[in-house]
Order: sequence, then C-alpha cells, then structure tokens
Amino acid sequence: MWLETPILEKITRQIKEILERVLKIWVLEIHSSKVL
Repeated sequence: MWLETPILEKITRQIKEILERVLKIWVLEIHSSKVL
C-alpha cells in the first residue's frame, strides 16, 4: 500500500464530481439549444 492512495482517492473523487457537474451542464445546454 502506498502512502499516496488516500490522496489519489480524494483526487479521483473530485475529478468524478467535476465531470458529473460538467456533464449535467452540457446536457442541459444541449437540451435548451434543441428546444430553442
């Protein structure tokens, strides 16, 4: 086990959260543009 694993886990969680937010915003923008 590395000492860095907790840090990597935190980073991956943050990346996943950011990606989810970006995807939600992107999908919303696509839907709004389609409606318009």
